[in-house]
Parts: sequence; structure tokens; C-alpha cells
Amino acid sequence: PCPLHRELGLEKNRRVLEEDVAARLGLLAAEVRSGDVHPPVDPDAHRDRQDVLGEALCMLGELESDPEALLDLRPEELAGAPRDEAAYLRSLLDGMAGELTARMLDMGTGDGA
Repeated sequence: PCPLHRELGLEKNRRVLEEDVAARLGLLAAEVRSGDVHPPVDPDAHRDRQDVLGEALCMLGELESDPEALLDLRPEELAGAPRDEAAYLRSLLDGMAGELTARMLDMGTGDGA
């Protein structure tokens, strides 16, 4: 989550930031990627909703708390997965509730989704 998500969603602002970072650090160039940036939201405030968002957050909560349910979603062969597949799959869920909430509430993620 980032309070500057709207600003970072604009290419012009990212270019200015890249130039500033490069100049301050004495670099030839810098690159700013904002793909996973979303506004700060409280997913817990929306879990009791009687709509798709509430249901999706409940399902996500179940996956986060139940390793067996999480493992049921994995394919037969999970390419590149470490030994602890449950931990790996849980790591993929990190931050997902906030991003899901922001996107479903259409809080300006900067990508038009």
C-alpha cells in the first residue's frame, strides 16, 4: 500500500522521480516500477459485505489460515516451488487482500483495471 499510488500511476510522475533519483545518487539512469502499488485500505472493514468483495475476502482469509485448503489449489507439479509449498503459496497471498480491496473498490490503481 502506498499513499502516493495515484501519482505513481502517472508515467510523467514516474519519469520525474527516475530523473531525481538518478541525479541524487549520481547514476546514469534509474527505473521506477509501480505495478504492485495500490492505495492503503483496510480489507477487514469490508469482509462482512454481502457482495463479491466480501466473499472474495472471506475466501482469501480461509486460504491464509488453512494450509490444507491452500495446498488443494496447487497444481500437481508446482514449478520452482521450494520444499515448503504451503509457505511458498502463503507468500503469494501477501498483500493480496489490500490490493483486491483497492481494485474492487476502484480506488485508482493507475492501470485502469
